[in-house]
Amino acid sequence: GAGDRDALVLETLMAFKRAGCTGVLTYHAADAARLLNG
Repeated sequence: GAGDRDALVLETLMAFKRAGCTGVLTYHAADAARLLNG
């Protein structure tokens, strides 16, 4: 479902942040922005 995809996108980006990345280029940028802004 869409909820699973949203959780996967956020978890993947958070994993990159925990690993020390300062920037990520992704096809999911628009989805991530939508999820983070409410």
